[in-house]
This record gives sequence, structure tokens and C-alpha cells, in this order.
Amino acid sequence: MPSPVLVATPSPVDGPVITEQSSGDIGTGTVTFRLSTGFAWYSGGMSVTVTDIGRCGKDTSLRLGADNAQSVTIYPNGPDLTVLVGRPSSRKCRGELRFDGVSVHALHTGSGTVSYAGTARITGIPTGTILSQVHTGPGPVGVGWGGSVYGNSGQPGGSRIPMQIDDARVPGVGLGVSDWTSYAIQADGTVLGWGRYADGANESQVPVLVQGVTDAAAVTGGSYDNLALRRDGSVLTWSATTAPTVVSGVSGAVAVEAYDRTFFAVQGDGTLMAWGAGDAGQLGTGTRTSSATPMAVPGLTGVVAVSACEYTVLALTADGSVWQWGWDGQTFNPDGSGALVTPPQRVAGLPPAKAIAAGYLFGLMVGQDGTVWGWGRNNNGELGDGTTITPTAPVRAAGLAGIDQIASLGSSSYAVASDGTAYEWGGPSTDPAVASIVRQPTPIWGVDRVRSILAGNGTVLATVE
Repeated sequence: MPSPVLVATPSPVDGPVITEQSSGDIGTGTVTFRLSTGFAWYSGGMSVTVTDIGRCGKDTSLRLGADNAQSVTIYPNGPDLTVLVGRPSSRKCRGELRFDGVSVHALHTGSGTVSYAGTARITGIPTGTILSQVHTGPGPVGVGWGGSVYGNSGQPGGSRIPMQIDDARVPGVGLGVSDWTSYAIQADGTVLGWGRYADGANESQVPVLVQGVTDAAAVTGGSYDNLALRRDGSVLTWSATTAPTVVSGVSGAVAVEAYDRTFFAVQGDGTLMAWGAGDAGQLGTGTRTSSATPMAVPGLTGVVAVSACEYTVLALTADGSVWQWGWDGQTFNPDGSGALVTPPQRVAGLPPAKAIAAGYLFGLMVGQDGTVWGWGRNNNGELGDGTTITPTAPVRAAGLAGIDQIASLGSSSYAVASDGTAYEWGGPSTDPAVASIVRQPTPIWGVDRVRSILAGNGTVLATVE
């Protein structure tokens, strides 16, 4: 029966899944094997073969499916694995169902069961009989999905569905992402990386130590340069060609953010420092010039969080206000037309916020009441209101309540509720049975009990309990 299962990792199930007892036969009808809550059969396709083991002639052997074949491929999606069994005569046979490629997908850490759920009669096995136990390793675990050009999702070649990153050191005490590299911060302050610049300079599809980074509390990065917030409030920066050095002009930092070639640090006194590329006003200084050294973003006080994507930058202040600058797409103008806005402007029409996320020409925030609001570009349903209409004022995402966290990159967005349910919208569905773009918040297939989530360049990482 099933081998031990890891969270969000397909694990082989050894056949035969069920062998008929010493007498009788597998009756015609459906044979269903049901996983308990929190587990799903992996839908990548599996081969099922019925094997005669006695009293079956050539013309009276058991058959599967509508085509009465001895071997079929099925694609389960959810907790039930169902096989249609039939035979051309009433002569009794004995047989086994053998499976190849069967995998169990666990949504979270914990234990579960596989039971027989009918409806075909199998001698000696009543409906509801527990056939096997499935269980996971201890949590929390790191899970990744999405594109993986350099292995930065933790899965060589990428994965559409959430899959466990197969390293016991991940997620460590926290995850981080840059454009092409992912990170796991360790309890001792060292950092593991995987992806394009895994160790700081070289590619690796498995986690390796980032050289020269110590005492880290958070990690982020852009296209080439990376930042580590250290526990003493200093900030390290490094690239593929430069070793980690302390960023001069930043002290007492409590948060860091980066996108492409622009970088930010929130200081403990509420000052937001910015440096790097400013060609679209990303630095918030009222100009379109760049700066190699950090400078305070003018007009902002009490900043507690910052989020950036492409040319859009958002800041959250202690009073719950959300501010935006850079290229705003279609955000601030009352008629919905685009504008280049370089100084920070407060986003009107929002309730007090507790979290923010910048996407490609749009913004999202989580209200202190747990609702989610969005504004700006909505071509792919980025705002989660179920439409593709770009509004002239913030709109509320449909069906979301009790949300604590938000993340976005490109057109895809993600949210985590206080009960650990994670949602997705604006991008391709994680559900193997859905081939379309998700235009309003939908639970992410394959995970629950999510503790944290963040998005990199086409890659999503989550910590699952």
C-alpha cells in the first residue's frame, strides 16, 4: 500500500492496491479507493491493469472501463480513485487491480487513510474498510511551483502544482525570492540558495550555501543584485560578480525589498530608503534619475512595509494608509487613463490596510478587517473581482475574508487566510483539471495550512504546516 507521503510530493503506491480474497470475485461496477481529508490522488495519469488470477477463461476475463480493456489510463483529481470494472459473462473470476504511476499528494503535514468506498462487491472487504495509512514527515515544509528556468521553484523544469522542495533545511526559519533565485534562511543566520545565482554567483537546482551572508533575518533580490536584512538592522548586498558588503547609508532596517535594479529598506524610525534605478520614478524622489546611494523617499513617514514590481512601488504606513509611485499604469487618473507619477501619492478609496503587494501595473492591499482590495490593471483578473475591466477606483476582491497575507508578481496574485487557506487569481490555475486563467480568488490546489507565501519571477514559494 502507500509508501510514506511527503507534503505536496507524489509518493508511489505499491500495487496491487487490492487483491481479491480466497474466494469469490471482483464484481462489476466501480471500485473506489478514497483518501481521507487532506490528501488527494496525484492526477498526472496512472496505468491500471486487471490481472486474472484464477477461474477466468480467455473470453470471460475481467475488463476495465467503458471499452472493456484490460489496461486503462486514468487521471484522478481529488480524494477518490475510481476504476470501472466489468466482464462479458457471469462466470466467476478472481483478479487483482494493479497500478503503475499511482501517487498520493498531501495537502499538509499529518496522517490519513485509504479506504474502500465501493460500489463493486469485493469479497471480504466491506465498504468503508480502511486499507492503508498514509502519513507525512514532520512540518513545516517548503513548497514551490511555477516556472523554473534555473530550478528556482525547487522542481527541475518547474511544476504547475505545489510540490515539496526536497531538502529538510527548507524552509528553515523563512523563505526569500529574487528574480531567478530562491532562498531559505537558517536558524544560525546563514542562507541557502537555489536557482540562477544559488551560492551568490553560480547556478544550482538544489539548495547550497550563499557565500558570505551571515546573521540574516530576511532575503530578497532583483535581477542581478540581492539584499539580506541582518538581525542588527544592517543590510548586505551582493551580486554574481561582487561579494556581500554592507549597504552604506542604511541603519536600523526592519524590512527590505527589491525588484529588477531598484532597492528599498524600511528603517525602524519609519523612514523608507531607496536606491538604484529610478528611470520611471521608482525612487519616489519626484525625479526620474537613479541613485547609487540610498536616499530617503520624501513625503513619507511611519513606513512599515514596501512592495515593488516592475515600475510600481507601494508603501504602507503605520496609520494604515497605502502610498504609490512610479509608473502607475491606470491607477490615479479619475478617467482610468495612464500617467507617469514620480512622487508618492496616497491611494484613495481604501479602508485601513495591514498588508500590501505590488503587481505589474496594479496594487493590492489587505484591510485591517481581512478584506482584499485592488486597483490598476485588470486585464487577466488581477484585482480578483471576477472581471477583466480596469476600474477607476479600488475594487474589493470577491469572496475573500479573514485574509492575513498577500503576494503578487506579474499578473498572478495570492492570499493566505488566518485558517491557512491559500488563494490564487490572475494567473494559471494550480488545479490539474482547470486549463484556464483564474479570474477571481480560488483555493490553491494541493496545499492548505499555509503559514506564509511569496512570489518571485514566475515562481511561488510557501511554508506549509
